[in-house]
Amino acid sequence: MGDSASSTYLDGYPFKGEVQGLVNLEPCTNFTEMFQNYNYTDPENPSSGGATVELTNALNYTQLGAFPTPGYSIGDLPSNDMDLFPWTVQDGTVFGAEAYDTKCWNRSLTVPITCTENCLEYFDMFGATWFNFGDLYCKQSYPVESSGEVETIPTPGNITMILTNQCSQYTYGPPGGEGNVTMYTLTDTFGNVYALQSATRNATSAEEWQELVETTEYPAGWTLGAEVLTKSQTHYAYIIGDDCWLMILKDANGNAWQQYKYGQPLESSDLLASISCPPLAKSVPAMPPGMSPEAPPSMVLGSSPSILLHVIALLAVLLLAWRA
Repeated sequence: MGDSASSTYLDGYPFKGEVQGLVNLEPCTNFTEMFQNYNYTDPENPSSGGATVELTNALNYTQLGAFPTPGYSIGDLPSNDMDLFPWTVQDGTVFGAEAYDTKCWNRSLTVPITCTENCLEYFDMFGATWFNFGDLYCKQSYPVESSGEVETIPTPGNITMILTNQCSQYTYGPPGGEGNVTMYTLTDTFGNVYALQSATRNATSAEEWQELVETTEYPAGWTLGAEVLTKSQTHYAYIIGDDCWLMILKDANGNAWQQYKYGQPLESSDLLASISCPPLAKSVPAMPPGMSPEAPPSMVLGSSPSILLHVIALLAVLLLAWRA
């Protein structure tokens, strides 16, 4: 895809720059700890789920993953929310769909798009090595929009759309590249197609995976499909300017779907145009607590301290004034 005139961009969305469309990102780094041991169809190797720990900054919606740290779990985080602030936990046992194989990341968003090696930004915090893997932009329920806080798991007949900026891509196919596997797909009324990525319920057989998707109530006119894969296929992010856009859907059964085909260009999508998806409230970047001195300069507190630090400073001034 070539240039797209700015007049074709949707109002209210942050799309800007040259439209490249679907791009194969290189280099791309995998973390085996993410969603491990969950996509087997062999009865002797049932799905076991993969414990993943993600943190989202409550001030600016930066997303961090502890995937580089083997065996790290939610129990390794501070139990007190104030000790964790401004980070909120996105954690749980996630069961990868039968056809889901791997996910890899090309770069952290704080790293220039021209980077060709060592493009992930790592640092230490809460006893783990983390990396900055993306930013949440907005989420909204469809076709019935939420008038308040949008629930990640929607009501039956709706889906929750999550627009995220992360330079990553997915591989789907039979485990180990042998045999075949069923990839479930969801097609909306605008011609966009999504692949079943994961579920919040364990499914240890093809029949149970089928039940998970067939018992979900989708928006009117959306169709469920199934494609038998005999070899791997890669699903790419949609590149506009310096940004890597991914659309993730959640259905009423807690299943997650990842968009991989576009009936219309993302920057002028009728689906996005049909809803209001205001950006999640942003603030100035917050320095993670327990920041390692080896952290990259872009993650070290600079000229834009966090709101939390401003509050601490203000309280200190008030305390000194009171003692005086």
